[in-house]
Amino acid sequence: PFFECRNLVSEIQPPKGKARSTKEYSLELPHHTFLVQERKGKSHLAENMQFMEIELSVIIPAYNIEPHILQRCVDSMQFISELMPYEIWIVDDGSREDYIVQWVEGLQQAHIHAIRQSNMGPGGARNTGIEHAQGRYLTFVDADDYLLYGTYYTILKHLLEKQPDILCHGSMVRYEGPAVKFMMERDICPSCCSYIIRRETLGTLRFTPHIYHEDEQFCTLLHLRRAHLLTVPENGYFYRYRPESITHNPELIHKRFQDFLTVLQNLQQTP
Repeated sequence: PFFECRNLVSEIQPPKGKARSTKEYSLELPHHTFLVQERKGKSHLAENMQFMEIELSVIIPAYNIEPHILQRCVDSMQFISELMPYEIWIVDDGSREDYIVQWVEGLQQAHIHAIRQSNMGPGGARNTGIEHAQGRYLTFVDADDYLLYGTYYTILKHLLEKQPDILCHGSMVRYEGPAVKFMMERDICPSCCSYIIRRETLGTLRFTPHIYHEDEQFCTLLHLRRAHLLTVPENGYFYRYRPESITHNPELIHKRFQDFLTVLQNLQQTP
C-alpha cells in the first residue's frame, strides 16, 4: 500500500481502449484528496502537485554555506513529494557571497524559494521563513544537515495519520552542554529541527534574533503551548558536524554565555 491510513485508496480506471502504463489513485486524507500515481511499483503524487494546498513548509537558514553542502541538504528532501505537497524556503542570512538566490532560480523548481536578508542569525532567518511559508505544517532544517529518507518517510506517515499539533522526532545528533542535558532529562528536545509544527499551534511564537541558544528558548516555549504533542522514536534528521560552524567557534564563547543568560531571563519573564 501507499501508506497506512484509515481511508481506502481508490483506483482510477483509465479510459477504454487506452493502455495503462501508470496507475492512478485518489488518496483521501482528513484534510485533502491527493492524486497518486504509481510508476514502476513506486508511488508519486501527480505532477500538478504545486497547485495543491501546501502540506509542509521546510525552512532552511543559510549562512556562508558551500554550494555542494546546500545541494546535499535540498536533495535529501525530494522524497517528501511521494507523500505530500511541500515547499522549501532557503533564507540567505547575509552570506559574504550572494549566490543562493541565483542558485535556486537556476534549479527551476517551483516549490523551492530563496530570500536574501541582512544578517540576523539563525533565529532571525527562521522567522523570515515562517512569515513566507504557506504550509499547514512547518519544520526547520539547517543548511549543513540533511534528512534521512527511510526514517523521515516513516515520520511523515505518522504526521499524516495522527494529525498532531506538534510532532517531535529523534535525530542523529550530538547534543552538548548542561542546559541541553537539563532539557533532555525532562523530555524537551532542544533542537527546533526535531519538530514539525502546525501553523495554528505556532501562532505568534518566534525565535529571538541575533542570539545563540535561540533553539533552547524556542523549544521550551513551544512545549508550553496547549497542543497535542506526538513523540515518535524514529531518528529522521542527520546533524553534520563542522568544526568551522558558528556553533563550534571558540572565539564566540563569551557571546554564547551572555546569550544563554539572556535566554534564561526571557524564560523567567514568561507568564
